[in-house]
Amino acid sequence: MILATVTHRALTRARPGARAQRLARFAALLVTVLLLAVAAVELALLTAPLRDQGYTQSIGIDVNQYLAHAHRWLAGGPWYLPAQTAGPYVVEDITGNVYPPTLLYPIVPFALGLPMVLWYTIPVGIIAATFVRTAPAWWGWPLLALALVIPRTWTIVWLGNPAMWAIAFVVAGTRWGWPAIGATLKLTFAPLALIGVRRRSWWIAAGIAVLLALPFGTLWLDYVRVLVNTHSSRGLEYVLGEWPTALLIAVAAWSGRTSERVDRRAAADADPARGVGGPPSSRSRGLTLHSKAPDAAGGRSRERTPDASPRMAPHDRTHRSSEADEHRTHCHLDDADRAGGRRPGLPAREADARTLTGS
Repeated sequence: MILATVTHRALTRARPGARAQRLARFAALLVTVLLLAVAAVELALLTAPLRDQGYTQSIGIDVNQYLAHAHRWLAGGPWYLPAQTAGPYVVEDITGNVYPPTLLYPIVPFALGLPMVLWYTIPVGIIAATFVRTAPAWWGWPLLALALVIPRTWTIVWLGNPAMWAIAFVVAGTRWGWPAIGATLKLTFAPLALIGVRRRSWWIAAGIAVLLALPFGTLWLDYVRVLVNTHSSRGLEYVLGEWPTALLIAVAAWSGRTSERVDRRAAADADPARGVGGPPSSRSRGLTLHSKAPDAAGGRSRERTPDASPRMAPHDRTHRSSEADEHRTHCHLDDADRAGGRRPGLPAREADARTLTGS
């Protein structure tokens, strides 16, 4: 009741445009809260076996599988199973590996003993840091909450799937551009790696990624054969299952960039002289205004430059103008005294009396 009263007063006191914006913001907040509640219920249902039966076998099952592949590769074995390169196979029937050889860069340190908690905290921390840095727009928060409602989001984290690393790089790419190259860790996310293609840093990162891929040599040929031979009983869901999660989180983070541009445009409209993106004024750029004014002495024109000092208050301008008028009056009187043979600055009667007495 109190919330409804406060909201009604805020909306009724606002102008029509601001009222609609406040209403949209309130609706977005309400939707976000409802979606987060649904996400909390889903998380409770997913963790129910863990609480009731101590069922922990499925936790990290994907990352453990790739750790096994990394251990085999470090021991001199193949990165891909022979059954994957021999001919067509169904990916659900074997514990195969369908990730590119570059996945070895993040997985090998954990195979060598790096704490597994970092496998989860690093990508989650990258996503959190991006959201803190970008400050998403009001319409971006419902998208983030909706991503948490999708069951596949929690499955990715629960299984420790490497897709969460690729998603983290995509999200960071919406802010800094170059991290989006990391989306190529998962081939299905490769189109999202083009997010920062317009930035120079992205091209530098792309060149570094190519150099890092070269040492694997013929292993890339095995990867191509694996992709050709791989089939899934889940069809497109196996290929595009993580796309909704990646897109929703990425767009939510990208909304902060759009809000920054809107704020810059608003600032430019409010103050064109110092607005971002607009042409600065002559005063802000320090240009000389070549206005011609007649010179009082020689009748020639001279250039005037804008006064860089702060503007004077009206009463200061009045005081300055009165002083200037008084100064000009004295100058004219002195010129007249010189013309009449009187000493400048003396009254006329005193000057005449001194002339008669010869002093």
